[in-house]
Amino acid sequence: MSLAKPRALLVGMAVFATACIGTPVLAQDGAALGDSLVTAFKHRDFVGAVRFADSLLERNAGDVDALTLKGRALSSLGRFEEGYAVLSEAVSLAPAAVEPRLFRGVNRLLAEDPAGAVDDLNAAAEIAPGAPVVMDMQAAALFRAKRYPEAVAVLDDLVAMGYDAITTLQTRSEVKYRAGNVEGALEDANRAIAIAPGAAQGYRVLGEIHLREGKTPEALKDFNRAIELEKESEMSELRATAYVNRAYTRLVLNDQAGAAGDIRKGLELDPENPFAYRNRALLRIEAGNTEAACSDLRTALRHDFYTKYGQEAIYGDDAHELVEQHCNG
Repeated sequence: MSLAKPRALLVGMAVFATACIGTPVLAQDGAALGDSLVTAFKHRDFVGAVRFADSLLERNAGDVDALTLKGRALSSLGRFEEGYAVLSEAVSLAPAAVEPRLFRGVNRLLAEDPAGAVDDLNAAAEIAPGAPVVMDMQAAALFRAKRYPEAVAVLDDLVAMGYDAITTLQTRSEVKYRAGNVEGALEDANRAIAIAPGAAQGYRVLGEIHLREGKTPEALKDFNRAIELEKESEMSELRATAYVNRAYTRLVLNDQAGAAGDIRKGLELDPENPFAYRNRALLRIEAGNTEAACSDLRTALRHDFYTKYGQEAIYGDDAHELVEQHCNG
C-alpha cells in the first residue's frame, strides 16, 4: 500500500528533475521572462509558471522549452488534458528532445494512463540512455502498468548505478513482492534499512510484507518504528500511510481502540486516504453499524487505490468485495 511514488511525490520528482536534466535555455529576447518562468517552477508557483510561459510563447509560439515547462506546470496543477496537449505540441516540434517525452510521460502517469506513460518514458529512455531520472520515472510507469519484470530490470540498473540507493531499493522491494519474489523483496527492504536506519519508508515496506505474510507482531514493530521516524516528515500522505498501516495491523490483533486512534490520525493527515475509510468500515462492521460502514466503504471507493495511487492494496480486504458482502443486500 505504501507505493513508493504517490501523486504528491511524483509532482515533487517532476519539479526536481529540472535540476537533474538541466535548466532550459530559453530564447534570448525573453531571457528575463525565461528566468522568471524557471524560478516560478522551482518554487512550485505553477500558476505563475503558466503565465510566464504564455508570455514567452506570445513572442515565439514554437519555443519548445517554454511549451515543455508550461505543460509540466499544467500537469502539476492537475490540468492533465491541457498539459498533455501542450507537451504533445512540444514533442511534435522536437521529437528527438528528451524533456517533452519525459514530462508527457509524467503527465500520463499522474493522469492514471500507465500504458501511455510507459510508451513515452520508454521513448525518452531510448533518446537519453542511462539518464537516471528518466529511468526512475520509466520504472514507476512500468510498475503502475503491472509490468513487474521490466520494472525490476530498470531498477536493477539504477541500483547498480548507485542512484538514490535507498528509495530505489525500497521501490524494487515492492515490485519484487508483487512479482511473487518474497525473499528478494525482504532482502531489498532490509538492505535499505541497513543503509538508512533512520528512514521510515524502509520500515513501512518491510511491515507491509510482514503483514501480508501473516507475521503480524513483526509488522506492528515495523510500523511503530516507521511512525517514530516519520514524525518530522513534511509529506502528510506518507505520514498518514504509516498510521493507516498500523491501524490495520491492530485490527488483525483485535486492538480496536488502538486501531480507531490510528485511523483518526491517518484521516487528519490525509482526508482522502482510501484505506483509512476501509479500516474504519471494518471497525464499524464489527460493531454492527453496517450503515455507517457502508458509507465509509463508498467513500473509500471514491478515493480508491486505482484512482489515487494507481495500484491495488498490497494487503487487506478489498473495498469492492466488502460492499458486495455488506451493502448490496
